[in-house]
Amino acid sequence: MPHNAPDKAGSPSSNLTPGDFRKIAHRLPRPSQAAAINMAASGTHGTPLSNKVDIHGLSRLGKLIFRQTETLQDYVADFPAIAYLIDGRKTVGTRPDAPPGETMIPGQILLIPAGLPLTVVNYPDLETGLYSALVLEFSPDLIMRFIAAYPEIRDITATAATPQKLVIAPKQPLLRSMLAVMSLLTAPTSQHDRIIIRHRLMEVLLLLAQHGQAGPLLLLATTSTIEDRLLALFRLSPARKWQKPQVARHLGISPSSIDRHLKQAGTTFRQLLEGERMAHAATLLAQIHTKQPTTPAPTGVDRSTPHQKIPNIRVVAPSAPPISIADIAFQCGYQSQSAFGRAFLRHFGHSPMQLVQNMV
Repeated sequence: MPHNAPDKAGSPSSNLTPGDFRKIAHRLPRPSQAAAINMAASGTHGTPLSNKVDIHGLSRLGKLIFRQTETLQDYVADFPAIAYLIDGRKTVGTRPDAPPGETMIPGQILLIPAGLPLTVVNYPDLETGLYSALVLEFSPDLIMRFIAAYPEIRDITATAATPQKLVIAPKQPLLRSMLAVMSLLTAPTSQHDRIIIRHRLMEVLLLLAQHGQAGPLLLLATTSTIEDRLLALFRLSPARKWQKPQVARHLGISPSSIDRHLKQAGTTFRQLLEGERMAHAATLLAQIHTKQPTTPAPTGVDRSTPHQKIPNIRVVAPSAPPISIADIAFQCGYQSQSAFGRAFLRHFGHSPMQLVQNMV
């Protein structure tokens, strides 16, 4: 058996558990809890990793350990990453003014997009009093190599019309791939093989993409213009109260640069945000359509031009109870149904209920 290959627990015939990843975590030095707390208090960007394993700019691997509940407000990752929870519980949300929307338990993965502000709460396990997780970062160069190698994935990601879940339950092939690359990254430096590590990292991304779960990690990397980068952020969290100075800081540019680029594109920050929210609203409105759907039609929603024709919405059979227009308003960032209705009328030239009645 090769030196860096997973042990018996990592063989294809057995299911991996948090215990297998705990062995990887034991190989990394204990992180400085004070550094993580100070980072949260100061609003500093970046993942508080204890062991910054940097293999020729490909990736970093580290662990987080807490013995008390820790809250990170407006946490922004500089690089896309995935976090595997070993002990404890985590909640994560994309709106600072609302309760975290997703709960994570041991054995699950958190997708951490670059540039998207998150509110994260880490809870230690009630029995052991310990919270621990492994965080695997992907360098921008690796992401771009991946997109270049699989252009069809880039196209799907760039046209994704709805926000995606950040907490996922991984399949066993993905867990085995993650364990393999983490084993490589924690091996002695003299044994690091850049080509093999890059192959393993891209394999992790490919397995995520295969199940439609890589979008949050790739969205910003698939875009080139300021307009597209803004849309990528808005699409991940339409309900967030996006402010231009905040967004400019996350994108590493000035607010005036945003204004200048958007003026050249013939739009504004507000129009762009409202267009993305309206596209999301139109998709959600399909869920309260009273007729049974037939063959799904392709989505065709213009995100910027006001007073357009009734969009051709893809009507999907509901898998959950229908949501109300008030719920849709909240999910699109509006505090009241009336404010949502005015914005919808301004954008489409029709009320939300008129759109529902005209769906075919």
